[in-house]
Amino acid sequence: MAKEMTVTIHPVSMIREKVNGYLLLTNKYPICRFVFKYLETKDRFHRQCTMTLEILNEEIRSRDSNVKKLRTAIKNRNENFPFSQVITKELLPIKNVIERLNETAAVLKQEKEHLSDTIIEEYDLNRNNLKAFFESNQDVTQSLYQVNKDILPRLQKYINGEIIKPKERRKLELVLMRIATRGVTKTSPLARFNKVSFNKNHVATDGESTAFYSVNKPQITINNVFLHRIFEAFSLATLKYTPFIINENYYVENGDILVFTQQSDNNKVYNTSDKITKIKASNIIVDILRKYDKQVISFEKLINEYQIPEEKIIKLLNNLFKTGLLKLKNYLSEHGEPIKVIINHIQSYQGKIDDRWIAVAGLLKEIEHNLYHVNVDRNSDIIDYIYQLAFKISQLTGIKPVQEQLIYEDHVIESSKTNNIVSKENLESMEKLIKLFTIFDVNTRIQLELSETLLNEYGSTNINVSDRKLFQHIGNVNMKYSAYWRAPWKEIESQNDRVQTLNKLKNAFITLLTEQQLKGEEIIIREEDLERLYEDIPDPLQSKESSYSFFYQKEQDSIIINKIYPGYMSFYHRFVRYTDIMDHYKNEIKAFYNDDRMIEINEGFGFNANVYTPFMDYRLKSSLTRDHEIDSYYKKVYELNDMVLSWKDPDFYLEDKHGRPFKPIISSSLIRILFPGIIAFYSALFSNISHISELSAIFLQDISKKDVIPIPAVRLGSIVLDRKKWLVKSETFPEHSNDDLIDSVIHLIEFIKKHQLPEKFFIQKRKSPYEENFVDNISMEFDKPQFIDLNNIILVKILFNFAKTSKWLLISEVLPFKVGSPEYMTEFNYSAGKKEVFRQ
Repeated sequence: MAKEMTVTIHPVSMIREKVNGYLLLTNKYPICRFVFKYLETKDRFHRQCTMTLEILNEEIRSRDSNVKKLRTAIKNRNENFPFSQVITKELLPIKNVIERLNETAAVLKQEKEHLSDTIIEEYDLNRNNLKAFFESNQDVTQSLYQVNKDILPRLQKYINGEIIKPKERRKLELVLMRIATRGVTKTSPLARFNKVSFNKNHVATDGESTAFYSVNKPQITINNVFLHRIFEAFSLATLKYTPFIINENYYVENGDILVFTQQSDNNKVYNTSDKITKIKASNIIVDILRKYDKQVISFEKLINEYQIPEEKIIKLLNNLFKTGLLKLKNYLSEHGEPIKVIINHIQSYQGKIDDRWIAVAGLLKEIEHNLYHVNVDRNSDIIDYIYQLAFKISQLTGIKPVQEQLIYEDHVIESSKTNNIVSKENLESMEKLIKLFTIFDVNTRIQLELSETLLNEYGSTNINVSDRKLFQHIGNVNMKYSAYWRAPWKEIESQNDRVQTLNKLKNAFITLLTEQQLKGEEIIIREEDLERLYEDIPDPLQSKESSYSFFYQKEQDSIIINKIYPGYMSFYHRFVRYTDIMDHYKNEIKAFYNDDRMIEINEGFGFNANVYTPFMDYRLKSSLTRDHEIDSYYKKVYELNDMVLSWKDPDFYLEDKHGRPFKPIISSSLIRILFPGIIAFYSALFSNISHISELSAIFLQDISKKDVIPIPAVRLGSIVLDRKKWLVKSETFPEHSNDDLIDSVIHLIEFIKKHQLPEKFFIQKRKSPYEENFVDNISMEFDKPQFIDLNNIILVKILFNFAKTSKWLLISEVLPFKVGSPEYMTEFNYSAGKKEVFRQ
């Protein structure tokens, strides 16, 4: 009997509010309206020229020089020609016609002059508003270190009115306007470019407190990757006292040892990129691997065991660590106070280390002290000083300096909002969408295909994770479907019957959209069409559960979807961790998931947003786990290699030795590609990841035949799944010159009017590597959206700059119409046996 499935809403929604724009996007003049009026007059003048020329040719036979001049001026549509001054005796029969033409030409010149004055005045106003924005909005000004640290001195000169060369000033204004509009029109999770608050998803009853949480933790922290690299450098500097363990992920082949390890040099994550390194299988290395398997290795043990010079042991340990065959036994824990941990660790070696490490400990103390003060009284000078201190540490330790992203800052504020952001009508539409997730989810396909592969290979779908061949099968299936992330709407062929059925349903959905596209209107997905798709989903998959994070905005009673990501607290943890929400609502949130099979894959890997207090009861660790300090937060910790991978149609589980099934979950917003392969690949077996996304790409499979390609909006009930867009070939845009700004603006707005494009829109440049005559993935192939208002001259210049530096531009309508509208994030679960209760 099929389970009854329902969609439920997380008890808490997240609200991301944009920066106050003050007067940044305020216009004194409606430039577009003035240009439209001028273009109408120009069109009338051109029509009159055509009519006048016809009358002139019919009624005037004279070859007089004035007549010739008049004829030439009319042919050239020269509004500056003195028409009324050439009315000689020969032209008297058409005097009235010429005078009317002259009157229209005078109006046209007058409107052009007015337009010229208006554009110049508006440009000055836009510049003043830009300067005033950064003067008034210190939250943004003091957050520039997260975007472009080097721009701060130039911004100060700009605000102070210091002399800047015209060309440099124009370039600076374009950069500053892009930064400013990013905070005003987009919800960028950078420092104080937006404010984050939380909403309790019900209407407060009488007597119920509306202030349901408080912010109680510092929100400015040091990049954990930087701290990991200091800890690693110190461990190698004190190598004689540092314990190591063998990386078990290696094998010997033809006299070489191939090591599967993780390394990386970026500042977002610490050593997570999978690498294969090779080292000669010398007698001593082979002997070490044999004797110290699952044991601690130290300098002291090796010096006693092998009786060889100290420098050779030190060199050997360094080489084995760099190739990844050895790992540190103890890594820095990101929980608690990691700076203090490093300071204490260094100081514990007093008398065994040189003065530079004593100096490093002193600099870290200064950083710790200044972090405390900057969290109490936010100050850009203190932040700049912290960067200076970090640079000194880099010089002393030899680690790569962190030019950007040294500091992580969030901006969570207290709020007392309690209401139903999602209406009952919204929820009904959401349920119709979410229940189709298996049609679009790539993880579902991975799971189905792997279950068949394992049955064919093993004759069973219960396989010990310790089986060395198992990960090869998991990796192969994951790699096959990695093409999804490049082209989510392209079919990946499969021999699995149910995957084939899902592919057919996905293609049916595409056909549903493309057939309506031909009508050239907004695409409305009908409920009965979705119901037919759902009915054709194979039975076991209809009862498959999922959890999704929806990022959306609201326009009256409609919800506009921005992005759909995995759920399971993935996007809550980063911001909830600064509050006491989990102290008060942990049980309510656990009840929302209502699944005691969940087991958390909690690996920080240096990503600051990954550091949160767990709410699940169980943790799953692997050979890649570095932080063991957080084990104490869990009721029980399991090792991946001790588990059995078990298929219980339509889901995979991990079973412990007693046969108890668990569902591993990653509760992190860190994109899966930045996790090591073993974690990313295994996690794909147990939960959903993708849904409807990149809908616009469906309509862009041949972009070679048109210069402007309209893309319809897509709506399902009260939900807007995709905004209306236009793909425009950049070379069709009018050329721009700073010396001829007025005509450049006029020609641009004329182009916009011709192609029925909006006055305000978001625009994205196609990245240079992508040259194909089709678009598969908007997020991958195009830069982040930039707001454009054709009534703002600085934004017009940004548009011209985009057109010069990219072959294709993607234009998207502004929806909601109020560009400063907040963005919401709410999790929706699709599961059995739960009903949503609305308290209106």
